[in-house]
Amino acid sequence: ELYCGVDLHGNNGCYGILDGEGRRVQGKRLPNDLAEVLKLLEPHRESLVEVVVESTFNWYWLVDGLRDHGYRVRLANPSAMEQYNGLKNADDRNDRSQSAADPPPDRCIDTMAASFSRARRANSLLRAQWPP
Repeated sequence: ELYCGVDLHGNNGCYGILDGEGRRVQGKRLPNDLAEVLKLLEPHRESLVEVVVESTFNWYWLVDGLRDHGYRVRLANPSAMEQYNGLKNADDRNDRSQSAADPPPDRCIDTMAASFSRARRANSLLRAQWPP
């Protein structure tokens, strides 16, 4: 079993793939490009249990894209995570590892992601049909 944690930034993301014991299998910083992310995850697809994405201002493209490609994705609520408790270094590598390390359900907001996804699609349709 593998898990992927994502510390998402404005133009890139830090991806950490961990085994069930929390040991790092792979880690990489990638541009915010779904094709690049899929290329990173594909070799681990059969073993990957889920991808946990930090719920930042720009999570939607990644969550929607991964779900469209059949990945199980959860959003992690960064304000509810005690990510720096006990860590020597607070950085992207530790952030993504903490995100992947089996966050409790109260830190993940699946329902909200699904609702926002539907709302965004409806909003896009309205904008496309609405005169400027």
